[in-house]
Amino acid sequence: MPVSGNYRHSLFIIDMDSEILKLLNQIGLSKTQARIYALLLSRERTIKELVLVLGLARSTLIESLNSLDDLGLIAYFVKDKSGTKMYRAKSLGSLDRFLHNNLNILEDRIQTIVSAQESLNKMLNLLKLTGSFLDSSIDLYLGKKEVLRLYRSTVNIPEVYSICRLDDYYKTFPKGLFLQSQANRLNKKRKFKDLVIDGDSVRELKENIKAYDYTDYEFKVIKDSPLLRESELTDIFITKSYIIFSNFKHTTPFSLKLNSIEISKFLIYLHNIVWESID
Repeated sequence: MPVSGNYRHSLFIIDMDSEILKLLNQIGLSKTQARIYALLLSRERTIKELVLVLGLARSTLIESLNSLDDLGLIAYFVKDKSGTKMYRAKSLGSLDRFLHNNLNILEDRIQTIVSAQESLNKMLNLLKLTGSFLDSSIDLYLGKKEVLRLYRSTVNIPEVYSICRLDDYYKTFPKGLFLQSQANRLNKKRKFKDLVIDGDSVRELKENIKAYDYTDYEFKVIKDSPLLRESELTDIFITKSYIIFSNFKHTTPFSLKLNSIEISKFLIYLHNIVWESID
């Protein structure tokens, strides 16, 4: 199909405004989102026009339009009785708000990394004190997907000990209740001893133990304390070969995995002492 002069002009603009596209990419828009948004800055357009100019599949275009709408950068209105939707870019003030929101997210992630670094330094000092520095390593898991992947692999291990602040955990992972049940279906021969810090989620945990398969999962409730709150840790998972220290108090959660058999043995010993002291 021949391309009209107007479309050729639009393509020319997109080619010439590559700097604008780069800037839009830098502030967080994908390449497709940036191309669509740059076109809509010039004037309102229909989906058909955008497909012809950009050469995108209709499904890809609609997905990107919906995402730009969710970000508050574009809007649409129905042109006439035919129901044709006209898409337009919102004012540059919307782009400014989007940029500030991204900056806030970035600042929070920077703070998360700073907190992770502080936790890392404390662990390194612990390793030096225990003399196990040379035989240890530390891995950082940043973000929900990475942390959840680590948790899923850990709960399947035959023997796990933990200290958990469930209120923070369930806010971050609303479906976290099912991890234990899924682990039991995969591995019936397992032992999981959980010291749960007292909170609103304890009652929910008791109800779910009755409703789901929590075979070989045991828990005891411990009182919250200033010492536990100051640690800023949501969870501590202890296996025979590594320990997970997690912090879910930031928008971007993170976990530090300390690979140390010697420290694992010591923390399992301490966990058992606390466990036996609770009626």
